[in-house]
Amino acid sequence: MRLTEHGKAKVNGIDEYGRTIVGRITEFGRIVGIVAPTAEYLAASNIGQTVARTNGKISEDGGESCEARFRWRKKDYQTFFPIDPVEVTPGTINEWTDVDISGYVPVGATGALLHLVNNRVSSDDIGLRKKGSEDNRYQELRHNAHCWAAIGIDNNRIFEAYIETTSEDFQIWLVGYTTAGVTFFTNAYDKSLSDTFQWKDIDCHTEAPNAIGLIFEVVSSGTYSFGFRKKGSSDNRYEANLGHDAFTVIIGCDDSQVCQGYIGSTDLDFYLVGYITAGAVFNTNATDLSLETVDNWLDLASLPSNAVMAFIEVFNTPPSDNKYGLRKNGSSEDIYSDGIFYPWAFVECDNDKIIEGKIEDTGIDFFLVGYALTWTETEWQNTLETDDEYYEDLVDLEPGTEYEFQTQAKNSAGEGEWTASAYFTTLIGQPTMRRWGGSILPIGAQRIGKGW
Repeated sequence: MRLTEHGKAKVNGIDEYGRTIVGRITEFGRIVGIVAPTAEYLAASNIGQTVARTNGKISEDGGESCEARFRWRKKDYQTFFPIDPVEVTPGTINEWTDVDISGYVPVGATGALLHLVNNRVSSDDIGLRKKGSEDNRYQELRHNAHCWAAIGIDNNRIFEAYIETTSEDFQIWLVGYTTAGVTFFTNAYDKSLSDTFQWKDIDCHTEAPNAIGLIFEVVSSGTYSFGFRKKGSSDNRYEANLGHDAFTVIIGCDDSQVCQGYIGSTDLDFYLVGYITAGAVFNTNATDLSLETVDNWLDLASLPSNAVMAFIEVFNTPPSDNKYGLRKNGSSEDIYSDGIFYPWAFVECDNDKIIEGKIEDTGIDFFLVGYALTWTETEWQNTLETDDEYYEDLVDLEPGTEYEFQTQAKNSAGEGEWTASAYFTTLIGQPTMRRWGGSILPIGAQRIGKGW
């Protein structure tokens, strides 16, 4: 039992059914149970070109004072959605086989995010293509190795896979999906380079209009070096790939849809399988997230507050059999195997924006080339009770853009559910002056309520 700031005693205990209860003793000596609070959104106000106020109200405080917060984003802003990993390895070998993921991703999904794992003692072929594609590329995924991939799905949420073995040690894990804002081609475009041992532009403006990021399949018939970087970057990392050991690279491009690539042989090819127009941020120079301690799952540096997934370049120099792993913070997943041939990873973070990594040797480095976006959450506001209203002023918004927001409350019994979304659209136009009755107001200001 403890006294609250209002002098009321709080008590925790077990009821006759063995359930834990949280309660408080009122001034009349009654024990009142405390439950998670509920909140509701109110219409946005004070809407300008780059600012708006989100409003909320505590519907029920749950039996004690509570806290509340908002989260907001552009409407339809998130385009990468992690899920709890589920194995989707097909049961047929040496032919292109449908992989139906409709039970795991929603209608409207455009692509699958996959984690490819080969724990066998032999290297085995793997290929991926969008359902309906005529592409026919399959190459080995090295033994005791893993990497990530991204591939398009059709309207029935099916992609096709080619595998050489049905061993339980050869696995394809579905770890997420994409929606509108990430486009995949039915047949990939060949964007291979002809000049070796130098950084060269890869111009994708025709195939990927308005793209901010590009999705490539990397495949080689031997062991040859390659690299990718955003146009304008001074990064200079390239390393060996064999077969499909890297498989997919997601990299940023400039405003002209140009990135840069590096190859050590013309027997290593790049295929543009898709592109990104929304829902992600790409660094010009990648951020070093490398670890300095080996053989333990450790937190990487936190991602930005609106991140949901990281695009990570796994750089192993010199190439070696050293193991690595990457996973969502708090996960019990323990995929930890070789990173010898330059894999790239697409990994979910937790609510604190943390990913865990594990390395066998400090020669394995992690570089953040970009991240996928989700909600931006505000700080908790405290000391709220039933019927209290609260607000948050949002700034640095984009003019003429529709946003959505939700609100949530919490107390000692836990967090309440996020509300459904409310929407507002920022004003458009250049700042100027206009007359409203006897008032002169700047464009970008809006009258709210009666008599304002």
